[in-house]
Amino acid sequence: DAIGGIVLTSYVNLGKFDVGPVYDIYTTNAVEGNRFSLPLRTGEQMFKYFTVGGIIGYGTKSREVKYGANIGWQPFRTDRFIVCLSYADDYSLVSQDKFLRFVKKNPNTRGNGNFVASLTTRERDPYLKEEKRYEARIGLYTDKTYEFELSPYYIKNSSTDEVRFVRQEIDYGSYINYGVLFNFRFAFKQHFDRYYFDRVYFITQIPVINLSMDIGRVELPGTEISESDLYSHFHGSILGYYNFGPIAMRYMVNGGYLTGYAPYDMLDMPVGTMSFGYSKYGYNLLHHATFANNLYTNVHLDFNGGGILLNHIPGIRELKLREVISVKCHYGSMNDAYKKVFELPGYYDNKMTYPYTEIGIGFTNIFKILRIEYVRQGGNYHKKEHMAYKQGIFLRGEMSF
Repeated sequence: DAIGGIVLTSYVNLGKFDVGPVYDIYTTNAVEGNRFSLPLRTGEQMFKYFTVGGIIGYGTKSREVKYGANIGWQPFRTDRFIVCLSYADDYSLVSQDKFLRFVKKNPNTRGNGNFVASLTTRERDPYLKEEKRYEARIGLYTDKTYEFELSPYYIKNSSTDEVRFVRQEIDYGSYINYGVLFNFRFAFKQHFDRYYFDRVYFITQIPVINLSMDIGRVELPGTEISESDLYSHFHGSILGYYNFGPIAMRYMVNGGYLTGYAPYDMLDMPVGTMSFGYSKYGYNLLHHATFANNLYTNVHLDFNGGGILLNHIPGIRELKLREVISVKCHYGSMNDAYKKVFELPGYYDNKMTYPYTEIGIGFTNIFKILRIEYVRQGGNYHKKEHMAYKQGIFLRGEMSF
């Protein structure tokens, strides 16, 4: 249970305290350098229906201390209703996907996606902004089918050396945006495990669907914005798997549409980690700044052969390795529904004639904890040196139970 809790929720239980998310302990980026953090919260053995925690981190390059605090409260004996409040004064990736947390528990927002990526970074990500974020999350849950979350937020965003906010030749040092994010989750009576304040659903042949809507507005220093200058971001995802005999196909497909007056950091920006760490719901060959679109879709397919070939090879079948093939695809465009608040930096590209595709082949279940995969771009359409690698070999910790 302890190992499962770490893998599924990214928290380590130490009795009265939990350490996590563990991926926040060490990360790297070009702004902070090596970032060492202590993420901590009170555990279930201290307070069963209440938790208080936070994070404090230090960057060896920026020589700054960053921090955040949060509380969670379950007012009733069941977890049908949960309220969480948080504040953070920290850095955040411009390319972060604010909807990813509905698919993946506690994704990293300021550096690499996993430990392998942190330790094998070839080029550190310089595209971070500074945030002072106030957020509330109010969750309503049924037994196994429906979840609803309402998240009002208020964020002051500040520029950094590589992330500028330029409008009509004026370089704004900061801007404010605030709004409400809604998420509806349909799990169709799937089994889940409870880990303190987290519900973890297991991927099955019954899909899990998330439908999200983010509505808000932007304020610039010294300017007035009319009531009609709002942004609306609609997003949906579906996650599950399907069996073809011994072969299992895991899939995650998402898509979205951003309209209205919004800063460019709200656009969909598929990126890689520029490391040897394999990204499950991201890309592996892309650089830190690539595409930026308001109308988009992403497809992630993962095929596990279940030993359909390797189990027939003497001397290999004893290792119980599993064949894997992956396909990742992104396609997007920019249309007139998006009203730019700031100029899109020149290092982004929003003119796509063909989808961007990655195809991988490799092995998993290596010592029951490791996956290795060779990945190559599909087609010959996006091989600009400043945008993506042509091919590479990647590793990922992937436990088999």
